[in-house]
Amino acid sequence: MDSLLIEQVIDGDEAAFKKLYDMYKEKVYRIAWMLTNNESAAQDIIQEVFIQVYLKIPKLKYIEAFESWLYKITVNCSEGTVKSRLFNSKKILEKKLSKSKKYNLEENVYEY
Repeated sequence: MDSLLIEQVIDGDEAAFKKLYDMYKEKVYRIAWMLTNNESAAQDIIQEVFIQVYLKIPKLKYIEAFESWLYKITVNCSEGTVKSRLFNSKKILEKKLSKSKKYNLEENVYEY
């Protein structure tokens, strides 16, 4: 990890941010893909993660912890994406089922 590069990003250097993005985008992608198992979602997560990095890096207390911090942001964005997709899938399923038989999904889902 390059502490000087991160300091430059914190100071608002956009070229340094581009370098940081280029250095870590594949790592973020691999983590996001492992957590979502979806290429499109992983690509979206890369964008969301680096937006968060750009907005929050001035508040990073320990430059040495950058990689852990980036990992945590990636996991949080991935979890949010998975939850959102599950919620949307449930809503679509409920809508389809309600059209066919007025089926109540909550009453007919069993926990194992």
